[in-house]
Amino acid sequence: MIKIKTYLFITLICFAFVISSAQTPKLDSLKNILKITAIDSIKCEALSKLSELADEGEWQKYNNDLLILSEKILQNKLTPREEKKYTNYLASAYNNLGIIKYNLGNTKEAIVAYKKSIGLFNSVDNKINISSPYNNIALIYSQIGDYNQALYYFSQSEKIAESINDIYNLATCYNNTALIYAEQKDRIKAHDYFTKSLIMHRKIKNVHEEGLILQNIASNYEQAGKFSKALYYIEKSYAIRKKENNKAGMAECLNTLGRVYRGMNKIPEALQSIIECVKLNEELKLKDHTTTALTNLGEIYFAIGDVERALANAKKAHQYALELGYPGQISNTAQLLYSIYKNQDQPALALAMFNLHIEMSDSLTNLQARKTVLKSQLKYEYEKKAAADSVRVAEEKKVTQIQLKQDETQRYFLYGGLGLTIIFGLVMFNRFRVAQKQKDIINQQKTIVEHQKQFVDEKQKEIMDSIHYAKRIQQSLLPTEKYIERITKH
Repeated sequence: MIKIKTYLFITLICFAFVISSAQTPKLDSLKNILKITAIDSIKCEALSKLSELADEGEWQKYNNDLLILSEKILQNKLTPREEKKYTNYLASAYNNLGIIKYNLGNTKEAIVAYKKSIGLFNSVDNKINISSPYNNIALIYSQIGDYNQALYYFSQSEKIAESINDIYNLATCYNNTALIYAEQKDRIKAHDYFTKSLIMHRKIKNVHEEGLILQNIASNYEQAGKFSKALYYIEKSYAIRKKENNKAGMAECLNTLGRVYRGMNKIPEALQSIIECVKLNEELKLKDHTTTALTNLGEIYFAIGDVERALANAKKAHQYALELGYPGQISNTAQLLYSIYKNQDQPALALAMFNLHIEMSDSLTNLQARKTVLKSQLKYEYEKKAAADSVRVAEEKKVTQIQLKQDETQRYFLYGGLGLTIIFGLVMFNRFRVAQKQKDIINQQKTIVEHQKQFVDEKQKEIMDSIHYAKRIQQSLLPTEKYIERITKH
């Protein structure tokens, strides 16, 4: 009886989980399942779903629980199928952990987590999900200026996405390529790649990523000074993210919206947007995005003459930038502080910030130089590969032509053999028809002979019957021998 109850309980749990997965998953349903089930596989699946669907304040906890649980399960003796399933859970958890660490500004720990995710996905040959950590780690390397590593991971992600026709991750690769072009201020190519990415996400109806790409397009237009177009795209992006209750995405849109309003000289609207952006980013503990928003806010306050608020925001942004260690953000905040200190007639502080700004600018210039050298190197390698490919293609073309000739000769032999077979078949068919015709004639003649024989036999029988009949009459009319003998005796 206990076993029956146990099986019934498991069945009900699985049924409830399937129902919640088939429809739009309800967070409360998933949380309830997590509370009442003791089955590891269902727990992991529920934690995985909650990591995707829960708010920013909760999903990190669920992801951490998934990581701990899947690591614990993998220490046991499992079937190959079970080991693969829980390895995938663990790999996804490490990928999410990388996102968490990155948002907190711990780029080194984020890279470690992404590399663990890549290793785990590789161990089970999961090409579908591995593109995500490849992309994420590439973005970090790009941000810290290690373009060799960034391009390597981007290229790995793109190759995998193309090999399995993974439209989602291929679209992500296009978006990342666009971001690199935008960083190099190549607005046209950036827009082209953003558009490719947008089309792909719309094709698979990925509204979430569509909101991100629209925001990137808006930023690209804003940096090009085309504020009307930027406003159009950022408003569409914000509407999508608000509908999804995506607070991090909403914060990004508000920051871009503030810059757009500033470019349109709508200062009150610009301040309102960026203040709201800072509030959301601090609530979500997104230090990187908070730094950028505070810098933008400080610049607006300084531009309108509110030096006190400009200084407060600039100091806070500068502190975050130093903690993150991003040269670009340190340079921007130092430049803003230099302007403020100079305005306040504080030459020592102004000089310190100016020197730091120059130092970080030189660092960025060196990074740009390294990027240029890298681009030249990649171009050379590409041209070298293209030349090698052209030679290989030419050789392959020769081999192909020879093969085609051989195939053509074989086809001729095949057609000839087929033609002879058809001719032979026609001859045999004709002979069969003649033989059949002759057989029919013989059968007809045989029938005629048989009819004639039958007629003769019938006539002969009639003659014989007549003879026998005449004989009987004759015998009946003539006196018998006994009768003659008796007469003669008298």
